[in-house]
Amino acid sequence: MSGRAKKLREWTCSNQVRVTLTYYPSEGRHSSHVHDHTQISFLICGEVRERLGVEYYLQSGVARAIKPWGLAHEDEWGSDGALFFTVHLHDPASAWQQFAVQPNWAAVRRPDVVSRLVRLFTSDLEFAHREELLHDLLSGEAALPGVEANLPSERADPPPWLKRGRDMIAEDPEQLLIHEVAHEAGVHRVQLSRMFQRFYGMPPSLFRQRTLVARAVALLGRSDASLSEVAAEAGFCDQAHLTRSLRRDTGLTPRHLRELFATATSVQSPGGAGC
Repeated sequence: MSGRAKKLREWTCSNQVRVTLTYYPSEGRHSSHVHDHTQISFLICGEVRERLGVEYYLQSGVARAIKPWGLAHEDEWGSDGALFFTVHLHDPASAWQQFAVQPNWAAVRRPDVVSRLVRLFTSDLEFAHREELLHDLLSGEAALPGVEANLPSERADPPPWLKRGRDMIAEDPEQLLIHEVAHEAGVHRVQLSRMFQRFYGMPPSLFRQRTLVARAVALLGRSDASLSEVAAEAGFCDQAHLTRSLRRDTGLTPRHLRELFATATSVQSPGGAGC
């Protein structure tokens, strides 16, 4: 195992349910391991490559994973790390287990609901309100069979030109224009968007935006630079643009994220975090 995670916050909702907000560092990895409880993990920003059982997944932006207890899996994070909001279900006989129907990754239907939940959880909510919010989130997202975006076999092997286009956007998200990616690949802009959506679960313009957000989160976690400097280095127009984007996509402001990083605890084993 390499790349120690940072647990930003943890909440105990009941003796059956625990919730964590965890950041995984740049290009870290966990070798094959299992958990003694079921996890429903929401990727808030960043990128994760994961093997669940025999299936391989590549996810960016907002997506949801279900990992039943005892299922072997291994994880690897992208160059800007990954931020996870994870629900830990500790009682195999609990009614909460209805939300973990099968191991998979899938796009979430309402990413804004996930970011709002993160924002509410990190505020001073009462215990009972957290339970209600969590139940609503899982009811709406985690028990969805056959979500269209869940295409592990296709996503595992996109055409080389599409992989190169994705890499181009990830390497220069603040400058590169999408039509330039299409031109480089020798395809029409519409074809690029359709194929990107098919294999990566989002259009290239949204992937670019979320790449910028992941970069900003990584900078906030490792740099003491001012927020205006973080905004410029991450590729945002200004500090206000950075704040709006992070609040929309993660539920947290740059200042709040920096405060969470400052008080975070290191996770010494996969069992204590979200992967």
